[in-house]
Amino acid sequence: MSEGNRLKIWRNTIGLFYRRRSPPFEGPFGNARYEIRLIEPYLGDEPKHRELKGHKPDLVAVKDDRWLCIEITLNNCEKTEQLSSYSQLDPRNLEIFGISGVSKPPDVICSRYEEYEEGKFCQIVVNGHLRVTGLEFLNDRELSDALCRSNNVDIRNMPDIPITIIPELSELELKLSLCGHVMQLFSPESAPKTASDIVADGLERVVDCIPTVARKQLDLRVEKELDYLVANQLKNYLEKNGDHYQTRGEIADHFQVRYKVSTILKQWCSEKRKPTLYDFDDDRKVLV
Repeated sequence: MSEGNRLKIWRNTIGLFYRRRSPPFEGPFGNARYEIRLIEPYLGDEPKHRELKGHKPDLVAVKDDRWLCIEITLNNCEKTEQLSSYSQLDPRNLEIFGISGVSKPPDVICSRYEEYEEGKFCQIVVNGHLRVTGLEFLNDRELSDALCRSNNVDIRNMPDIPITIIPELSELELKLSLCGHVMQLFSPESAPKTASDIVADGLERVVDCIPTVARKQLDLRVEKELDYLVANQLKNYLEKNGDHYQTRGEIADHFQVRYKVSTILKQWCSEKRKPTLYDFDDDRKVLV
């Protein structure tokens, strides 16, 4: 999979919770009254086991006394063991995140970019047209009916989901996402921003769904990359004033400056640096 598909599969999955009038699109998760509440929360019973993927679904959505765990993956490999672990999660652990009243076991869905035999679990393929299999494994009839009605729907008509940052981005994926945010600092109407401001912009509508520790780690990752740019490639164009990043005072607002910065950012993304944990972990999970 090419860089950028990770964000695309997340956007396409999240888009299924929303609707748009023109062109018309109704997301099946939204139609079934589910609301996204958490992104990559640890829902196990033992803090020392926080690294276990079976305790950290990518996305948790809630309605009334029901909840939904979604695994979002680009990997063309079996996820049955991980999905089985999600189905055994205790709904009482949601109370740690301020979510109460959920009493039923979760429905579990795997969201993929390509179809793969997933065993006794529901699967959605969010590429071009929505493809749904395994509806018989869902407990929530309202959810099953909504997904059935949306099977083979053209999801290219779904609402635009301008999310550019998620916790599990690799180093290169994060750098590619940050290019647009850095370029915005050179817009005439742009105000100075902190790393946390940029992360909030990138997370967009799911900004309040990220657990506190994971959000702090994401802020630190972005700050590290921006500090590197300020000290190196963009030292003549960008500066850090306290916690805020801003263009240097003497930099003129001119298209030639923005073109030069854009060229520098492209070179920055292509440079090879020492691999990190995120480049070896198949799902680029942030451990919290």
